[in-house]
Amino acid sequence: MRVTIRQATVEDAAIISFIGVTSWQAAYRGIVPDSYLDSLSVEQRKKHLAKNLSVSDNHFAIAQIDDQDAGMICFYPSQNEKVTESTWEVEALYILPQYWNKGIGHTLMRYAFECMKDQKITFCELWVLAENTRARKFYKCLGFTYTGIEKNISIGSRDLIEVCYRICL
Repeated sequence: MRVTIRQATVEDAAIISFIGVTSWQAAYRGIVPDSYLDSLSVEQRKKHLAKNLSVSDNHFAIAQIDDQDAGMICFYPSQNEKVTESTWEVEALYILPQYWNKGIGHTLMRYAFECMKDQKITFCELWVLAENTRARKFYKCLGFTYTGIEKNISIGSRDLIEVCYRICL
């Protein structure tokens, strides 16, 4: 099994949307309301992503296994005014369910860390649903630590909590 990472382009909006929607529907079942997950649309997500892919500060990459698209990551300079300029954020890390537990998430995160280090970035932060224990365990294994910062969000008809993790690069 050969994992390769490539920088995404605007032409990749459809595959990134597919990976995101499919991953959400698998990973968040039981956390996010089923009605919300079932309503997710690759086409709708694609329109939103096409704009984001063209923003120069947004970094998107796609992981492939033996030339099959398997996962994606998006990261960029933090929008949080309370952190320093040397902090970036991972906005999204999604792997198609059939490729879970194959090291793709680790490979995509290492790629993002290298890109951040090339930009002289010191810290990386991310937000994860508090109930997403699988993802929280994954980030902890990578060396992220829980900051204690939380925020309330609503997805569909459900109020949820997101928690912030941080790592020093």
